[in-house]
Amino acid sequence: MPYSPLTPLSTDYVHGKYTASERMKQVAFQNLKTIALTNPGERHGNRNFGIGIKNKLFAQDTPALRTDLRARIANQIARYCPYVRLLSVHFSPQNDAVPTLSIGIRYVVLAGACASEDQEITITGDEDGGTAVFSCDETSDSTEAASGPS
Repeated sequence: MPYSPLTPLSTDYVHGKYTASERMKQVAFQNLKTIALTNPGERHGNRNFGIGIKNKLFAQDTPALRTDLRARIANQIARYCPYVRLLSVHFSPQNDAVPTLSIGIRYVVLAGACASEDQEITITGDEDGGTAVFSCDETSDSTEAASGPS
């Protein structure tokens, strides 16, 4: 059963006009990516939606930044993805070789009475400062990258 169109949109006349995701894991990954990339205030009618992760990947790595990001991620998932249980948020520190913060989000997709196996999204910034790269520890078909203006 298709849940929602996959992004980027592509034509698929099997499920209707667009290619659809048929697994809740894909839907969760796509929705978490959307929440992470959206800046607070950017979504019309819901100014609280979004984490604004791209603005934080190149910020100075401090305990306050990590605390703020953990709280934002937990609050956004609880509010906008109630079918996802957040297990942990962890960080890989910046250093001279890697000037961006790397954020790992481990979660479980809840579907009915069952839960999926743990999933993890890793969010890093590229060296240009214009792209947030998302990878998922599942299969290669769910590994995606998203870019936009910095």
